[in-house]
Amino acid sequence: MPLTAHVQEVTLPAGSTRHRTPLDVGWATNVKSFKTLSLVRSEPTWVRPTIYQALTDHPYLSSSLILLKSPDWSNTIAIYPIGTLAADHNLVVEDGTIMSSLIRASGTAHEEAWVVCVKADGAEQRDIVKAAIEAARSVVPQAKDSSGESPSSRLWEGIGVCSWEALSCNDNRPTRDLLLSLLPSFPINTFLIDDGWQDVREPHERQRVLHGFTPYSGFGASMKQVVGELKARGVRHVGVWVTMQGYWNGIDPESELIQRYECERWPLAKRGHPRDVDEAEPEDYNLVCWLPRPRLAEAFWKDWFRYLKDEGVDFVKVDNQASYEALVGSGANESLKAMWSGMLRAVQSTWGSMDRVIMCMSHTPLMLNGPGGLDFDRPPGPLVYRNSDDFNLKYDERHTDFIQWNTYTSILTSHLALIPDFDMFSTAPQGRLPLYHALLRALGPGPTLISDSPGEASDTSLINRLTAVHRDGARKAVKMDRAVVLSHNRWFWDNVQGEGGGPALVASVPAPRAHGALIGAWNVRRAQKGADAVDEIGLEEVQDALGRQLVEEERFVIYDVALGEGSLERYQTVTLGSRESLSLRIPKAGAELLIVAQSWQVGESSISVLGMLDKLAPLAGVDVYYKSGTVTITGKFRSTVSILVQNRTPGLKETDKQGRRVEVGWRQVQEGWVGSIEFGPSDSGIEAVWTVDVSA
Repeated sequence: MPLTAHVQEVTLPAGSTRHRTPLDVGWATNVKSFKTLSLVRSEPTWVRPTIYQALTDHPYLSSSLILLKSPDWSNTIAIYPIGTLAADHNLVVEDGTIMSSLIRASGTAHEEAWVVCVKADGAEQRDIVKAAIEAARSVVPQAKDSSGESPSSRLWEGIGVCSWEALSCNDNRPTRDLLLSLLPSFPINTFLIDDGWQDVREPHERQRVLHGFTPYSGFGASMKQVVGELKARGVRHVGVWVTMQGYWNGIDPESELIQRYECERWPLAKRGHPRDVDEAEPEDYNLVCWLPRPRLAEAFWKDWFRYLKDEGVDFVKVDNQASYEALVGSGANESLKAMWSGMLRAVQSTWGSMDRVIMCMSHTPLMLNGPGGLDFDRPPGPLVYRNSDDFNLKYDERHTDFIQWNTYTSILTSHLALIPDFDMFSTAPQGRLPLYHALLRALGPGPTLISDSPGEASDTSLINRLTAVHRDGARKAVKMDRAVVLSHNRWFWDNVQGEGGGPALVASVPAPRAHGALIGAWNVRRAQKGADAVDEIGLEEVQDALGRQLVEEERFVIYDVALGEGSLERYQTVTLGSRESLSLRIPKAGAELLIVAQSWQVGESSISVLGMLDKLAPLAGVDVYYKSGTVTITGKFRSTVSILVQNRTPGLKETDKQGRRVEVGWRQVQEGWVGSIEFGPSDSGIEAVWTVDVSA
């Protein structure tokens, strides 16, 4: 039964710049004692998913989504605000009361917005955020459901390199020689030239501004030459980093760009001022930002992007988007919207596809609660969206927090018109936890970007777990097409990142075409005082991973791939009502991968398709069909596909499309047998195997 959503219309009166309205939904108002999970904007550029013991503990900061759990844990409430290009919309908690908070973005007219409230109990709680987003789309007629859509281009099908770690290690700026030295021994699809390539000036301390569209004088070559050399060495697509302001602090007042785009001077808010809460005051030392006049914002972006395209550049990463809200003064938000909308239209007109821009430092109402995420009043299509703060920040909890931020934030972003991007990661050195991070990237649809430091040999064995040759002949990233999300039954657990021993962080992503799912389990205990993560994976986690309840007579296996050093492959069968579970013990800095696979009756045997056990997304590109006692497996990658057979009998047959027997390598795991079947071309010259039938 579909969940019922209550939609409250709220208004921003004509002439008002801000307006707050309390919720009028009875069951969403008497909730001060409810446990709270909030996507709270605790940083100017990022939301932080945070659990509070009660709503009254919520800080005076804006939120993009509030989830409430009743004291008896019987029901959940989701509250989601919807804004427009004309009015930003978020939630603010005042003395335990949830308020709609509208902030004018343009014009002076009366504006309408909405708050969606959904209440669910039992198994329906799993779908509460999905129901809230569906209701949001229903009240904004032009909103489109492009969540889960494949990008319209093939830009992100392979893996790539990002230059950031090479720059940050030694405070380098990118040069032709440095960038070429970062090309790895394995083939890559994309190369992102990160911060530092632009022609910038520093007229005042702590102020770096854009002087022109071309690279700085020490780049060592033209952009066209560098891009050409990268592509000559096998890179298919090259991208560059910019910010929403051109550079961090806007445009150089001494640049000819000032006159060309009639740039305006904006004071900036005091550093650290909470966004979307109260009016900001200008910075004490009069730090300012020069930006194009709104009517010329689109022209600014089109001119720059056309230059870049002419130089061979194929995509852009637009950073520091949320910091744009630091502008102070009448018309500041209008300037923001003009630059944001103009940038997206320029991407569309220049490259023709919205996956050609990575939206970064962009955790704003515009993206999470408005046109960006709901896909209206902008060029259509899913946007690549940095889901969290940066990889490898400089503090103790940087790795554990990173997993937490992304799997919790995906509770919302996985339902929006966004392609969650889990940022780059390193395959070496081991101190950056390569496998720990690689697992997260494989369990999502975003770019797979490697950022290893100069002098560090990339771990090609890990690269091989992330890639395979597709049946079309191209080497591609093996990854899921939806984002991994924290297991619903654990949304309100508050001891996952505690000290000492305790549960793991458990998140999952469905693989419906394979009749299964993947579960990632990470130890995110405290870096200094944490210990092993000890957990049980059972029926609740299986149902959360599949996104549905099991029905009578269905059987699934939970198969432990054994990522951890010294761990062993094993499995557990679960059925509706079963209490069996698979126990986990994960050491610090460790992670495990579990496959959920449906079991099919074939003669006297039970068959479960495990997929590619040598990959971190084993079920990616695997389709499974069952009809009349036959399991049919189709694969898209040249790889080894494994099946688990319980009660293996001599009459079991594995054949290709022509009915020829295929070779299967068998090994025993517990009481079952794992069979390995090679998919793709064979050395013997026989037609490539992409489909296998298992029958009795």
